[in-house]
Amino acid sequence: MVSRSTLGLLALLLVALPLPTLSIDKAALKKEAYEMFMHGYRSYMRYAWPADELMPLSCKGRQRGVTPSRGDVDEALGNFSLTLVDALDTLYVVGEFEEFAKSVKLIVDNVRFDSDIVVSVFETNIRMLGGLISGHLMAERLRGQDERYLQWYTDRQLLKMAIDLADRLLPAFNTSSGIPLLEWTLLLEFAALSRLTGNPIYEEKAKKAMDFLWAQRHRASDLMGTVLNVHSGDWVRRDSGIGAGIDSYYEYCLKAYILLGDHSYLERFNKHYDAVMRYVNKGPFFVDVHMHRPTVATRSFMDALLAFWPGLQVLKGDVREAIEMHEMLFQVVKRHKFLPEAFTHDFQVHWAEHPLRPEFIESTYFLYRSTHDEHYLEVAKLVMDSLNENVKVSCGFAGIKDIRTMVHEDRMDSFVLSETFKYLYMIFSEPEDLPLDPDQYVMTTEAHFLPLSMANPFGDEIPRKIIFDAKGEEEVDMAKAQHANPWSHRDRLDADLPKKIRERTKSVLEEVAVLQAQHGQTGAQCMKPSERLKAWAFNAQDSEHLRQLRQMGIELQVQTDGRIQLSHQSTNALSDELAKWGVEFMKEVVEMSKKLAEKTEQIQPDYYVQLLSFPYLGKPVLLASPAQFGKSLDEASIEAELILAEPFAACGPLMNAPQAKGKIVGVHRGDCMFQEKARNAQNAGAVGVIVIDNKPGTSADKTQPFAMSGDLDKEDDITIPAVFLFRNEGQQLLSPPPTRTPIFLRITLKPYEEDSVVESYLKWGPRVAQKPTFPKCFLEEGYFVRVEPPGDAITFQFRLAGVNQDSDPLEHQGIVERHVGNLLDVVEFSNLQNQQTFFNFLRTSAYGALGLNVKDEPLEPILKVLKDLKLHREPADLYRLLPGEMTRAFRFLYNDDSPLKESDGNRGHAKGVLNFDRSTGFWMIHSVPNYPPLHSYSYPKTATKYGQSFLCITVSTENLNAIGDHLKYIQATPFDIGLPDDFAQKYPVLRTIAQKKSISTSTVKYTFEAELTTKGGTHFHTFAKHKKFKKDIWYDLIVPTMGVSLGVQSWLNGQATDLKSECGSHGNVNDIDEITVLGARFPSSKDHSKWGVSDDARRPIVCIGDLNRQTSQLKRGGGALCIENSKLWETYRSSASHVSACRSNGIVGGLR
Repeated sequence: MVSRSTLGLLALLLVALPLPTLSIDKAALKKEAYEMFMHGYRSYMRYAWPADELMPLSCKGRQRGVTPSRGDVDEALGNFSLTLVDALDTLYVVGEFEEFAKSVKLIVDNVRFDSDIVVSVFETNIRMLGGLISGHLMAERLRGQDERYLQWYTDRQLLKMAIDLADRLLPAFNTSSGIPLLEWTLLLEFAALSRLTGNPIYEEKAKKAMDFLWAQRHRASDLMGTVLNVHSGDWVRRDSGIGAGIDSYYEYCLKAYILLGDHSYLERFNKHYDAVMRYVNKGPFFVDVHMHRPTVATRSFMDALLAFWPGLQVLKGDVREAIEMHEMLFQVVKRHKFLPEAFTHDFQVHWAEHPLRPEFIESTYFLYRSTHDEHYLEVAKLVMDSLNENVKVSCGFAGIKDIRTMVHEDRMDSFVLSETFKYLYMIFSEPEDLPLDPDQYVMTTEAHFLPLSMANPFGDEIPRKIIFDAKGEEEVDMAKAQHANPWSHRDRLDADLPKKIRERTKSVLEEVAVLQAQHGQTGAQCMKPSERLKAWAFNAQDSEHLRQLRQMGIELQVQTDGRIQLSHQSTNALSDELAKWGVEFMKEVVEMSKKLAEKTEQIQPDYYVQLLSFPYLGKPVLLASPAQFGKSLDEASIEAELILAEPFAACGPLMNAPQAKGKIVGVHRGDCMFQEKARNAQNAGAVGVIVIDNKPGTSADKTQPFAMSGDLDKEDDITIPAVFLFRNEGQQLLSPPPTRTPIFLRITLKPYEEDSVVESYLKWGPRVAQKPTFPKCFLEEGYFVRVEPPGDAITFQFRLAGVNQDSDPLEHQGIVERHVGNLLDVVEFSNLQNQQTFFNFLRTSAYGALGLNVKDEPLEPILKVLKDLKLHREPADLYRLLPGEMTRAFRFLYNDDSPLKESDGNRGHAKGVLNFDRSTGFWMIHSVPNYPPLHSYSYPKTATKYGQSFLCITVSTENLNAIGDHLKYIQATPFDIGLPDDFAQKYPVLRTIAQKKSISTSTVKYTFEAELTTKGGTHFHTFAKHKKFKKDIWYDLIVPTMGVSLGVQSWLNGQATDLKSECGSHGNVNDIDEITVLGARFPSSKDHSKWGVSDDARRPIVCIGDLNRQTSQLKRGGGALCIENSKLWETYRSSASHVSACRSNGIVGGLR
């Protein structure tokens, strides 16, 4: 077993090793970067040109329609010599003027845009359009600088090509929202084109799209989602971060201000930036959160694209935060030699690819420019050495398929020459040695150059420059240049501050690594609030005390006069709980300082009173003042019904004492001491007391806060919490609600979010749910056993310590019985029989989680037993006694009209739920919009007006690949996903559908079929069609495949044209106009279900599907599950009371 000290040493080795001191020869490194670029460039020209990209392992070009398709990745290619156009301005930057001039000629003479292919608007914009515009600017610059080159370039040929290309992209803006199809931000390139040509259409289109996006931000959080329906303007994915899907939007908000001088873009960026740093930033880490619930994380990893953020922070002027994030990224690079496509917060590989992305070296370049710290030259050299050692091949530079094995991939994306080597060359170059001044240009997301002079086309203002002046070594003559970026030249960094920030960041990362290592070996151990370091006990010489300060986000610095300075940054804490403790510690320090100055007023954190019951449901949240006596709310909040004391002053025994027991008592200020009022309420059995001010007009926002003082002549004998409300806030407790129902309150340090209160109300009715509370560790853990009130559902999360289906039977029995033994003290029942029933159910669940074939326990007995279950607090050492990773379940909820009120008319018209453990699960397909709701139990009222269809089958996990392929073809739209890593690794198609990817563009078969067998032995035949099939799934796929005619019930009440009944030589499809069930008649316009039934009792087939028989559904994906079963067939067939006959192809038919 690895010792704790060894784990700490390993963590230090992982994250705290200093970068070896190197002798930096910038000239030599600049030459090496130049040679690397030229090796890649010459390889492309020799083996690939005029193809779009080089395949460096095959030593040939990659060409759309010729080389094997890679799916969506290939939509960056357009058979327009992408790499040459993208790398054109890099040739100019590295001083290859002759080669640059030749390349301009090659592009003008050979590149055309008349291929009939679908391309990515975004990639074509940033790589091709940006490359042509920047190439044009460099061509005119070179022509004016040196008469040896490009004297023929007199007609702005590259710019005309850019106009031609942009005109072909303009139709992408023809959406309801004005946002280009499948893309977001084209503003820099399109605005530049308008400024250069005088045609405003390009900038107007791009600006309209940016304005619309700004309007779609979440107004409370100022965060953006990552996937937007460009037709409806609704968010499809509400995850908010700074990586893939949103990175370029934030980047272009700031750079649009820098390039164009429009302050509205800066105002937008600042709002977004504040929101990101508040919700997404967690110390050196960044987490994706829900844009509408920004305190809830949505994924446990970071992707490589977020590495651009420190560079953007430098342009904004927030260099300190940029240094911190860059250092975190650098630790990942040092561990793996490159930045993986995605990595976890403990630096493990999540997605192992590395296509030689430029974002990390881009941020390194900007940090070096702003700090002049040679550390960043050393970082760049390390990156360059890794490229030479690991990816350089005879025909260029090959991407990495898996950085853990350094296996190559046959790809060299155009950005390798356009960005990666450009930034490497520029970081080792002195600005005056470059053929242009980079401070007079904005570099686009593809590192193309756009001049700042575009904001002042008449040249009548002071020239604008991007200013980097962090150290203050270069005095800026503000009469000669003005700031283009928000950077303030007064915000200078001390020479040694970058190093201090990096050391502090490494220290935080070290703590995280130690905690992660300990968690992996022994399980998480919760620190109790009572164990938190107190200010009076702090010793600056105690290393354990210093460690606790770092965990709480507190930084200690010793001043030159020997005094200690403490500063607290909540985002640097290892958890929200530790951040709160940091606040408490700092307040204790303030309190001690005031006592030293003979000011003894106690400092306390803010308390809140929150109204939970209907009709308030979490609003309002009233700010309360604390008391210097009574119980602290550090460990738990108080929830109970409110009752007003009689008499209201509560200066003597309460007359309504029997009614006050177990409730929060409201009392009036005045006539006696605060502590005496609390004592009388406590004697009556109250669980809390609220003192309401007796002075009219006072309020928390207008009156100086204070703490209720105790009785100095008596000991603090109050064991319940007491808070004070000013009159305006307290009046809301004195006015009865319109429903005349009791008011339930919460006295707390942390109010519930409003939506969680509403959800609780919907689940448990107009009462406070007495849910069991458990301590939470800063390393997030689930509880082993959880009961969902009101006691009709239970969740087990086993820890099987590596025991699996293939282990010895004695190991199976041993790990299951360990769970039983260790949980005997956690659960309690009123009788032994109920206890035995519960643990038998637990044993069955555990053996099922191990993947063993066991007979399911009857459900009814366990549901009765759960009502008798009483949960006790789980012991702190339970995770040590039951080690190992929690069992996880896979879930995938999809709906083209989801409960998040999101819809996507381009994806599949399908609704359903998948939920699987490691051995078994269910698949339900249904027809109900806005269903099922997240984390609650309800049914949409709109769905009760119409008939609906449901089909739920139980299958083994062996069927997941087939089900995943089915959902991939139909393009199911997920709105809630839980995908554990082991499921993703075993069934890769699940990751595909979770990422909303579909079939490859090279696929020529647009339908998919499979056979599924349920756990009970029933056989189903599945059908799926992709939107490119463009035919009716019922008539053109199911009928000819099954060899039967069908009567089909589907929603024929939409706005599109109905397909009508159709007959043909291979079979008929007759629309069912009306069904009759138990004497009730439903016309098709009142029935939203989708199903088909065969017309032949000898082939009793029933199909439950997704699609309506309307023209709009031909262009959408969807599927069906078909079963041959006589009893089911009889039920469906007998309900079809009227069908529509058809006359097509000369055949007359109807359902028999």
